[in-house]
Amino acid sequence: MMGNLLAQCLISSLLFTFVEGAAILPYGGPAGPVIESATMTVNDFARANASWEAVHGNHSSDTKINLDLHVPSLDIYDPDGQLVFNGIDPVKNADFLHRLPAVLKDLKPVSPPKSISRSLELVSGFQKRSGEISSAKKYTIYATSATKCPPCKGQDDALDAIVAKKGMGMNILRLTIQN
Repeated sequence: MMGNLLAQCLISSLLFTFVEGAAILPYGGPAGPVIESATMTVNDFARANASWEAVHGNHSSDTKINLDLHVPSLDIYDPDGQLVFNGIDPVKNADFLHRLPAVLKDLKPVSPPKSISRSLELVSGFQKRSGEISSAKKYTIYATSATKCPPCKGQDDALDAIVAKKGMGMNILRLTIQN
């Protein structure tokens, strides 16, 4: 019952919009960037977000949790792990990614502050790399996409170009939601 409710919540919350862009900057130590991909089902994605919110969210235990999950989406974290870019428009996200690394210098932490730790905790494939990502002190691109998602193509293609360049010195975490 809970799984079905979460899936319905997620499905009703997913916004398939057009996003272009992501940013990468070659900062950090001598270690190469982390380039990791993971796949989750829609149900698992909803369950992971709801569980995280239930434990870490800023609300009382009797408060209804509203999930606002966007696919595709693009988050950029600075070398200290603070969110400096969040995009949910695939056309704008793709454009942003094409302009990397030049646009990184203009980014400032978002308010309220958000850390990469949540993004790493949500996906087991990323959890195992969290120490490496934190200690590398590099920009991190966290891109969420979905299978069978035509609006995701621009963002996916722009990210593929960055991956082909070995991440341009940035960590890349790519999450694909199976729908």
